[in-house]
Amino acid sequence: MFFHIPLQEFRTMYDNDAYRRVHPELGLVPQHGVIGERNEDECPGPFNSGLFAAALERGDVKGIFVGHDHVNDCVGNYFGIQLGHSANSGFATYGLGGSENHRMRGARVFQVDERAPAGFKTRMVRAIDYGIQ
Repeated sequence: MFFHIPLQEFRTMYDNDAYRRVHPELGLVPQHGVIGERNEDECPGPFNSGLFAAALERGDVKGIFVGHDHVNDCVGNYFGIQLGHSANSGFATYGLGGSENHRMRGARVFQVDERAPAGFKTRMVRAIDYGIQ
């Protein structure tokens, strides 16, 4: 599933892993495997619509990806569904600011095997990697 605005579960997933990383003395290990950068708080809608719960109940949704938060590119596995951001895909929106303003510009690429689509892989491709600044 692809949306613009993240669901509230994006923030919950990240906060859960971040709390566990900040407090290793509690013996808690991050459970959602969040990787990537989070440079701003997620901006979900004002209430939980239940869409994530519906996707989980269906059992066939393997990923939900959004682009609203332009300087986030993190992704994690939230109870069997990959939740992920794609950073800026253009140069007309806000960036990180200062000398790193354009560092996150790029696109999220998906590799899907049609024989096993649930095992898709995804990664960010950065404009800077291609000499575009």
